[in-house]
Amino acid sequence: MVTYLELVDKIKDAVREKAKEVPLFKKNQAGAIRITAIPHCAEAYAWLNGNVHLHYSGFEDFDFEDDAICERTYPIVKGGKLTNDFGSRADPKRVNFYSYTAMKIAYLSIIKDYMDTYTSSMPSRLKYDKDIIARNGYGVCAGAVCVPIAKEPTNNILCGDLDDTYNFMDLYISVSGANPEDDEMCALAGINALEEFDPDNGLFIGHGGEYED
Repeated sequence: MVTYLELVDKIKDAVREKAKEVPLFKKNQAGAIRITAIPHCAEAYAWLNGNVHLHYSGFEDFDFEDDAICERTYPIVKGGKLTNDFGSRADPKRVNFYSYTAMKIAYLSIIKDYMDTYTSSMPSRLKYDKDIIARNGYGVCAGAVCVPIAKEPTNNILCGDLDDTYNFMDLYISVSGANPEDDEMCALAGINALEEFDPDNGLFIGHGGEYED
């Protein structure tokens, strides 16, 4: 059975491999990868936190923390930097890629349900556009992707419907450190790792019932 941390390692390695093709990453040895999982049920939360016993007999057996977020962040290059100076010694113009990966996810998370998009390269046209700015915590540029993960029914009363597939979690992959297009290219490379899910987990890329139109 594939564990969540094994999956994270596969995503990280796929992103780093693609980053080798990006001149800025090779030159600066700086950038960040953020992998963020938002569980939608107790079963997902248990799996994300290393509990291999995915099925529970009743709600009293596990306390699901609503809206809990599980994250892992890595340098884009092994042993690399999470910040870089792009200016001069007098005016370094230091950029923190660690925090900017989170800002890109914050942006994508607010537009994806309204814009029917799963990448942050889609420009927002929400009525409160003026509030979606860096000062308010949003990284309005490409470089983040969201993958909805669904699960087949397992007669588990803790999650979803007994007859239909259900929403398991949303998985975000965010990259920062190069130009936005290259950041997104690297983030998209991480999605390939999802194809290696253990079939016995019953997890797959796709929407559960709540996402359907």
